[in-house]
Amino acid sequence: MTKYVRTIGIASAALALSLSATAGAQQTKALAMPKAPTAKVPDDPPVLMSYLFLLVIVGGAVGAALIPSKRGHQD
Repeated sequence: MTKYVRTIGIASAALALSLSATAGAQQTKALAMPKAPTAKVPDDPPVLMSYLFLLVIVGGAVGAALIPSKRGHQD
């Protein structure tokens, strides 16, 4: 049992050392700096459709608030 544990320990240590050596070799490469994105000029927003949509939403909310409740005088 101890021979098996020792073999697993040696194998994992060898794997860790080989992976760290590979990672160290990759760090020596020169990395290119990423470029910042360029902003595009936005298109003109549809002002008329935005106001129409706002009018429909506000009108729906006001209309729903004005619906009378079905409560009688005995409530």
